[in-house]
Amino acid sequence: MKELDFKSSSFQTFDKFEYTVTSIGFIRKKVVVNHHVALKVSVASNIYHADNEIDLLLEDGTKIGSLCTKPSNNLLDRSKLTENKYIAYLSDVDIDVFLVKELVMKSSYAVIHEDYLDLYYNKYFKTASIWGNYSHDTRHSLSSKQLNIPSITLIPDLKHSSNFHRSNSLKALLQPYCFERFLKKYHQIELLYDLEVVDRIKALKNDLIGIAGIMSDLGSNELNRLKLVLKGRITDYSAIATIAYKSTEYYAISETLFHVFSKTGDPMKSNEAEFESFMKLPSFSETDIRTLRKKITTTTYEHFIIDLISYWIYRIRSSIAHQRIGEYILTENEEDFILNFAEPLIDEVLIQIYKKQ
Repeated sequence: MKELDFKSSSFQTFDKFEYTVTSIGFIRKKVVVNHHVALKVSVASNIYHADNEIDLLLEDGTKIGSLCTKPSNNLLDRSKLTENKYIAYLSDVDIDVFLVKELVMKSSYAVIHEDYLDLYYNKYFKTASIWGNYSHDTRHSLSSKQLNIPSITLIPDLKHSSNFHRSNSLKALLQPYCFERFLKKYHQIELLYDLEVVDRIKALKNDLIGIAGIMSDLGSNELNRLKLVLKGRITDYSAIATIAYKSTEYYAISETLFHVFSKTGDPMKSNEAEFESFMKLPSFSETDIRTLRKKITTTTYEHFIIDLISYWIYRIRSSIAHQRIGEYILTENEEDFILNFAEPLIDEVLIQIYKKQ
């Protein structure tokens, strides 16, 4: 470690420290304070208490440092201050607010003893998200994009189907990333699957053939269950079609996700020419779709829209949830697709579902 001179003018403020600083230097271009280096944490799991210090131990129990989590309000509690948290603070604080009335720390840190710094970098730095529920990785943006929304329309007479739906609705709000929000919103529809089946069977009373038909149609096919829920609840097809049309602004992603990676239930039936013509329509209205499907009626148009959005929502959900070969994997590069098309689409579906309760 390269030691620095405490008596130089650069360090005249150190007499104000709340902890005794015995040494300062540099290793790997990092500042070393009292033989420890504070490595910034880009994200830490919410399982950890804020403004806390947690020992970092090797498998043999040797302590090599600690994880110092940032306060929820970015203000360190002086009564809970420790030496390692103070070293983290020194690495984080801006010079203009250094040692003012409050101790401001905006990030969490892994504070590692200099003797174990190389070991930490070589064996643990890149895999902290696995063994430690935190990460130093800054290569990818971890904060979802935001939209410039000029106004919000209040919608009356909505009702959550159950307390479980209310809970999942709140969980969706708490998700900072659009992909996870979409899944939480999808879960609200999933919760209706079995309820829809039970309600339909009750309506049939003793009609065993009808009951057998419902069970046969559904089987274990989740897409069919999704269609069943939406067919009984979607009534404003114009609103749904208008939002679905936003997919045309993301033709490349839509073509790959919905057509190239086409699965069972695709209403376009892997017809490349029809898909291309469909995405070039001026709208997804009944009038415009009739230019492609000459025999379409209002009833068959409504069935087509339900089949289309059910398939699209299901495909988006699968691409987020199923990270596997054979599935199109949505990444952070497709955030705009989710924010501007997929999330508004499932929001409109949920609004219409909750209107029907």
